[in-house]
Amino acid sequence: MSPPPKKLLDQLRDQVNLKHYSTRTADSYVYWARQFIRIHNLRHPKDMGVPEINQFLTHLAVDKKGAADNDPPADPTNGIDCSSDPRRSA
Repeated sequence: MSPPPKKLLDQLRDQVNLKHYSTRTADSYVYWARQFIRIHNLRHPKDMGVPEINQFLTHLAVDKKGAADNDPPADPTNGIDCSSDPRRSA
């Protein structure tokens, strides 16, 4: 009797390991694949397509606020008080 096939996320981890990616990268890939599957009510990815991918990315950007606006705005002065700069005339 042949062994049962590996679960999808185990197959993903095996493929990432074959490419010699780091363990943390493999963990990250598995994490995001798991999130993708969960957001779509545990449907298998082979049964999903572009609309589900777009829905997932929209969910991340809108609901989880996972967009570029997560970073604080750049401070061009890096916190330096320029008001006491002797080169500036008042």
